[in-house]
Amino acid sequence: VNSKLWTRSPSCQRHIGNVRRGKAGKKKKKKRKSVNNENVPPPQSALEKKLQAQSNYLMEIRQGLKEVNNKYLREMLEYNGYPTHGADIRLMDRCSDGIAV
Repeated sequence: VNSKLWTRSPSCQRHIGNVRRGKAGKKKKKKRKSVNNENVPPPQSALEKKLQAQSNYLMEIRQGLKEVNNKYLREMLEYNGYPTHGADIRLMDRCSDGIAV
């Protein structure tokens, strides 16, 4: 699926555009204290680093999609030929996968 199609839906452009630009969902991040920081090994291989970067990218997209109404998520999925049924989290997962492509 072409990732450009995800932002072409007319009514979704203004809502999704901010997600793509990284403006939606920007909040101050609280520093969390890790309980067992010593037990978590750092990424060792290039593959693990790429997987971590991809995971972070998808999480940023999902955080932005939390602000988008389900109506627009369903419209975006329908516009791109994806299933539009399911819970809110499923809709966000499908949309974030489509945007990240």
